[in-house]
Amino acid sequence: MKLFGGKEKREAAAVSRRRQSAARPEATPQPPAFRRNRTITDRSTVPEVSERARIHHLRKLRRKVGATLGIAVLALVVIIIGISQFTQSVYVALPDSGVVRQPNVEQYQRHFNEYFQRHPIQRFRFMTNYDQLSQWMQESAPEVAKVAPRGLQSLGVAKYEVRLRQPLVSWTVNDEQYYVDTSGVTFRQNYFAQPTVAVIDDSGARIEQGSAIASSRLLSFVGRAVALAEDNGFTVIKVELPTGSMRQVYLHGEGAPVVRMTIDRGVEYQIEDMRRALAFFGGSGQSPQYIDVRTSGRVFYRE
Repeated sequence: MKLFGGKEKREAAAVSRRRQSAARPEATPQPPAFRRNRTITDRSTVPEVSERARIHHLRKLRRKVGATLGIAVLALVVIIIGISQFTQSVYVALPDSGVVRQPNVEQYQRHFNEYFQRHPIQRFRFMTNYDQLSQWMQESAPEVAKVAPRGLQSLGVAKYEVRLRQPLVSWTVNDEQYYVDTSGVTFRQNYFAQPTVAVIDDSGARIEQGSAIASSRLLSFVGRAVALAEDNGFTVIKVELPTGSMRQVYLHGEGAPVVRMTIDRGVEYQIEDMRRALAFFGGSGQSPQYIDVRTSGRVFYRE
């Protein structure tokens, strides 16, 4: 009986513990304890950002922002330079103070506009071929001696200086007036005073029968001959084209013999022969009626 009673007590105690265990709420699982000198491997919720990674990210961001700003500034500079270099229209300046009548500025502006219409890329001044532009202007208006850029008059308006030819000799043929400057260039429009040297045309030739090149060549020769003769102390008062020839030129000077020349020989060589001959006759006291320098290496004269 004693053993049986002990067994019942043990069973009752076991039943009581089970009930108490069922009555207690389930314990909340505890997170794993962190241990010193161990690496956390769970990065699914909070990624690790080190100081080195943060600095690298900032540097990369600064490079990107700097590159964007650099491109924007460069594009702005290019746009500003393009606008400042673009020629929308032309302002023509005429610096010559010796003109006696007002030149036709609108005509020169029209020639500029025609050139830039043919060559639109040259509206940007850094792309403009100034030699080609000057040649175009001289072909369109032969009285133009030089064209020079002078920067901007205003935004989009380029300023060009146009210098005009000053005539040295005048020549009237078939009621048409021609002029020649010191460079021997022929032109029709003269804005300066009338030249003192005139060509007397006794050749009897008709310009229509000759070519335009021959007429221009003769005029060019006369202009160069007069200019070089005056540079060598021979003041020309009249230029004569003798009868029956458009290739011979006679220079009449003050108190000097007539100098006979030809357009078939270089004008510089004939002027040099003329200078030497005049020096010789001046030293010897002779006063010939004319000297002939048309033949190379020889000077003919008549007393």
